[in-house]
Amino acid sequence: MGIGEGFREEVLGEFRFIEFREAEVERPLTLVFAYPDTGLVSVISSSYIINELKLVEFGGIESPALSHIIVVHDGVPKSSIRLYAGKNLVVVFSDIVLSPNLQVSLASALVDYVRLRGIDYIICPTGIPVPNRLDVDTLKTYYVASSKKLAELAEKGGATVLKQGILVGAYATLLRESIKKNVNTLVLLTESFLDFPDPEAAAKGLQVFSKIVNRDIDVSKLLEEAELIKVKTRELMRQTRGVMGQMRKGIEYAPYLYV
Repeated sequence: MGIGEGFREEVLGEFRFIEFREAEVERPLTLVFAYPDTGLVSVISSSYIINELKLVEFGGIESPALSHIIVVHDGVPKSSIRLYAGKNLVVVFSDIVLSPNLQVSLASALVDYVRLRGIDYIICPTGIPVPNRLDVDTLKTYYVASSKKLAELAEKGGATVLKQGILVGAYATLLRESIKKNVNTLVLLTESFLDFPDPEAAAKGLQVFSKIVNRDIDVSKLLEEAELIKVKTRELMRQTRGVMGQMRKGIEYAPYLYV
């Protein structure tokens, strides 16, 4: 199965999905959504997946709201939201923190993209804040699933169902739209710091994720580079903290979690 067969462009909501090269993939195919959020668990996890599994950049996602932004990597200008693929994975990776409204719009567009391109699952590895994070030695990973099938896979992977809580923003939209449009979506939530980069939580979540998607992901390098990652992602965490604060405004009930 190929994805990104030459140049392809789809306009979905406020976003334009551009595929500029082909990437060979296999079924079942999982889309991983990486967005700066709690403990930067999603971004750290997905960046590691891309590099460790040597995924190929095959496209990007653009929007008029992002037309004034471009990201430069190794001297090459790139979309701020990029698409990577390899074997049974597609990763949507964002370098920037989107406004709350744009997050919701992107999540809705992603569900439509998954249906259009015949992708089987959406999995979002992220964090769930715990107040005593420094005292937690064994981190737990919880899950919220839009379907029984993914709930069963999450259980087999070692995750525990999240029995109560509030999801705010992109992941809430992904789950709501997935239930409405019959898309298999799973949010994996690993205990983490709320507003400090947490590579250790990312490593724990990846161990569960690897079992679900049947890919061997060695997290030893991630743990070895944990302190360097914390330094490199400090500014991104600062920007993310501000947007998370905006999204919590107007919620009268103090949430058990923010993702």
